[in-house]
Amino acid sequence: MKVNDVVNGYRLVSEIFGGGMAQVFVVEKDGEQFALKTPKLDSSAEYVKRFKREARIMAGLHNDYILEILECDLDVVEPYYIMPFCENSLDNEIPRMSAADRVQACIDFTIGIKALHNSGIRHRDIKPANALLLGGQLKISDLGLGRMVNRDTTTVTTTMDAKGTYGYIPPEYYTNPQSFREGTIAGDIFMLGKSIYVICSGGDNPVYVDQTKVAPSIFAIIDKCTKLDPSLTIEKLKVRSIQKKDSVITI
Repeated sequence: MKVNDVVNGYRLVSEIFGGGMAQVFVVEKDGEQFALKTPKLDSSAEYVKRFKREARIMAGLHNDYILEILECDLDVVEPYYIMPFCENSLDNEIPRMSAADRVQACIDFTIGIKALHNSGIRHRDIKPANALLLGGQLKISDLGLGRMVNRDTTTVTTTMDAKGTYGYIPPEYYTNPQSFREGTIAGDIFMLGKSIYVICSGGDNPVYVDQTKVAPSIFAIIDKCTKLDPSLTIEKLKVRSIQKKDSVITI
């Protein structure tokens, strides 16, 4: 696909992302702007498989904190899906956010991940870059590595580029490839904890968590999320909550 092509009535206005094996375009239809995502023509068969799984997962989700698919066609030569056009990613917005807004973003992020888990889905690549902002509302996105527990039999390659993002990946994904293939709540929580650190530290590198860069109450949550033993992560988080004014979310 290229700019000025028309796909099912959507005119491709500009390309806003062309990295890796995906392309994302701003598209226009009936005077409104949307976003279209499609694999590049030279994408690997593995990536196309992951792209189609992402579309199937997202099409079945309906939650205010998860990016929705408006329509898609996965059976054409260049499969694609249409989604709302979001103004920015959370990752890019972090440096401009106030401390209160960062805490609220953590709450919203957590609500979205919990909604995925309640739907039987493990994200497996949680990071601020995989959350978009639509009118100020956080939307979890990029479910290319997502897995539908008990329903998804697709095998994902075990190379590290398909295991998430360095700095966020839980240690068991390195030592036990099966834990990644299965997709665990503990693994997602570890990556959520690293994401909370990045958000609340103002964008610090997630590889090493520096407790002096976040409030003690936030660090206590991050520390529990990122325990090296996955069983400790789950057990200790059962009684923890993030609280801000009238908002309470238990993870």
